[in-house]
Amino acid sequence: MAAGPYSAATLWLADAENLIVDPHDDVFLVFHKLSGDTHILNFLSAGILEVLKNKGPANFVTIANWVWKFLDIDENDCPIKLIEDTVLQLDDVGVLYPAQKTGH
Repeated sequence: MAAGPYSAATLWLADAENLIVDPHDDVFLVFHKLSGDTHILNFLSAGILEVLKNKGPANFVTIANWVWKFLDIDENDCPIKLIEDTVLQLDDVGVLYPAQKTGH
């Protein structure tokens, strides 16, 4: 489970300075320098990571809008709930973290 508590207003950040992303066909290998762990990400997880690395902190709705545009998909193809769940999974493994917690 993600480091809680969090809300829809929580802003999420990528640990960009500690990540090395290496794309391979349809997966992305992500090495986290601090933990020494390597993670295998799908296109959605990598897309979320990429937009947060490039655009900075954002809540779930903003992340979803950025990801839909970045990956050229729409909400029917990738519901916001899937994006929220993926953000929380990326938090679980330490490549994303909440920058600000509000609305508890």
